[in-house]
Amino acid sequence: MRTTYRRLLPIVAAMAIAASPLVLAACGDDEPAAATAPGQAVDVILGSPSEFTITPSPGSVAAGEVTISAANRGAFPHEMVLIRTDAASGDLAANGEVDETGLVGELEDLEPGAAAKELTATLETGHYVILCNLPGHYAKGMHTDLTVE
Repeated sequence: MRTTYRRLLPIVAAMAIAASPLVLAACGDDEPAAATAPGQAVDVILGSPSEFTITPSPGSVAAGEVTISAANRGAFPHEMVLIRTDAASGDLAANGEVDETGLVGELEDLEPGAAAKELTATLETGHYVILCNLPGHYAKGMHTDLTVE
């Protein structure tokens, strides 16, 4: 009988070694690890294709951390203001200027042809408006919608 145990010992040892990762995995948390989504990017071009336009790409993003890179391709200085609101982008002005209630962030002093500036924010699901609030710019059409899903 002693000989039988000696022959089985290497087999039992190999089985124990092979099973050890399974045992260790079973000892971990029962909760699955939360996946961390990488941040998203939105490129915003101001002043192109015409001076008083704002073009975001893409026009919608998933909720979470978003970095907005804004560049002025026009001939005049602009700014980029991001507001969370239920109103459409064209329905925000009173006397030609927008009340910045719901302000998420802004990039001021975007000079023509200068390097892009960035704004990073954690955006919740909802409707946002990107606009230029310099005197007269909003009234000339410098606003657009951004959807966060």
